[in-house]
Amino acid sequence: MTEVLSLFHYPYNSIKMNYPSHAKLIEPVMKTSAVRILVIDDDEDDFFIIKQYLDKIEGHECIVEWCPNYNDAGKIICRGEYDLYFVDYHLHAKTGLELIEESIKNNCEEPFILLTGNGSRAIDMMAMQSGAVDYLVKGELNTEKLERCIRYSLERSSSLKALRSSERKFRNIFEQSKDTVFTATENLMFTEVNDASFALLEYDKAELLSKDLYSLFANTNEVNAVREEMTTTGDITDKEVVLLTKNGEKKILYPYALYRKRYTGQTLYTGYHS
Repeated sequence: MTEVLSLFHYPYNSIKMNYPSHAKLIEPVMKTSAVRILVIDDDEDDFFIIKQYLDKIEGHECIVEWCPNYNDAGKIICRGEYDLYFVDYHLHAKTGLELIEESIKNNCEEPFILLTGNGSRAIDMMAMQSGAVDYLVKGELNTEKLERCIRYSLERSSSLKALRSSERKFRNIFEQSKDTVFTATENLMFTEVNDASFALLEYDKAELLSKDLYSLFANTNEVNAVREEMTTTGDITDKEVVLLTKNGEKKILYPYALYRKRYTGQTLYTGYHS
């Protein structure tokens, strides 16, 4: 069975956004404060056209500034002074895709919107792979389209930041817990195991992640009992199990619990022992 993702991992997959013309505009960040936007484009005329559209957005203040140079843009992005970046595909010898990829590797969490002279599925895919939240064709720009794009991008960015914050929080809990905690597939093959589990079972990480929980049971009869209970009830709580350490020592775990979760059509178990 395909191994499921860690319980505490939220994959970041940028996608092309399609905005329906009748869509109700979201009301997050833009309503309460000015949005600082940096346009990274080596063509000053294109910058002024974009700025004119943005200046026409009613009811919201956009502070729009320009950077025509790839290297300067990279340094500015690292300072985290802007809420959103419009990045032109062509930036002299380099591309906007390279700038976006480099900035994300440097932990920039603000959204990037790629600007192109013409659209195609190939550019769509490249924008997605680079980490851009969207791409826009310059010849198709107008105030309404830019406003919707900004709103959706900021809303999505806010959601992703919240997810990453939760990920960091629960990752710390997972790793620092003195209790034995792990995640596993439906067949109880380990996918994530915390330090307390390594200490208890005396395996190193690579060894333990190559095993399943069943292989550690001291009593083979318990294997069948656990499988049957997982099939009938899903969750297992307040149970006693005896596991074997790497050195063959028996460890009695009580209380022990297994909780089943469904994730992207697959089954994930979280094991816990205090």
